[in-house]
Amino acid sequence: ISGNGRYIVGGGWTNGLCGPFRGFRYDTVTGIYNQLPVTVSPPPASQASSAVRANSVSFDGKVICGYDQNWDPTLTYTTRRAAVWVRNSTDTGWTTTILDGYGGEAYVVSADGTCVFGQMSQQTMQSTFGTTSRNAVRWKKTGSTWVPINLGSAAGYPSASSSDGSTAIGDNFYWNASYNGGVAVNLTTYFQSLGGDMGGLEIGAPNGVAPVALNANGRVAAVRTIDRRDPCLIVYNSALL
Repeated sequence: ISGNGRYIVGGGWTNGLCGPFRGFRYDTVTGIYNQLPVTVSPPPASQASSAVRANSVSFDGKVICGYDQNWDPTLTYTTRRAAVWVRNSTDTGWTTTILDGYGGEAYVVSADGTCVFGQMSQQTMQSTFGTTSRNAVRWKKTGSTWVPINLGSAAGYPSASSSDGSTAIGDNFYWNASYNGGVAVNLTTYFQSLGGDMGGLEIGAPNGVAPVALNANGRVAAVRTIDRRDPCLIVYNSALL
């Protein structure tokens, strides 16, 4: 749901459970569904996307990220590909950008719509950053281009970001553009290093702290963990970052 509460995004079948599966944006004020556009692969395939899904939306509902499933650039296989859709200036259509033609998926849009967080395919990680490790990636909009940066080896599946995209959490990582040289760190270790009042909480192994949400300025995170004192009890907590 968008930060202003107006728009809801997701994906659904457009013809029963047989498909095609398409991404959408629903306007709760007007009651109108916008179906997100799909790509058409180049010849000889010339096929429309087999599936599209929206995962996240900006505060104003004008930037959406998710995946578009279609042929890779070499036309050897079909795959989910990280994608972002931006509403045009006349508010009548969308500009689609495939962030990774070989795969990946985008999971989080910053509230201001300037940053998208997700994961790349191994092929694109190798060609862009010289590694096949599927670390979390941030794409930042610069003009009409989305420029990627590798968040670091500690970063996995991203789940939330600050409003301006300068901070992100996910899986078991914490990333801030101005902390640790812009390289993600282990969230459990970082959480414990804060040394604040944790209400007697003893972080349990093996999963440590898992992120739930991040506030607008990226300074407060909601997390969950297993309390070592009772392995059957999942504890929800918050921490000032």
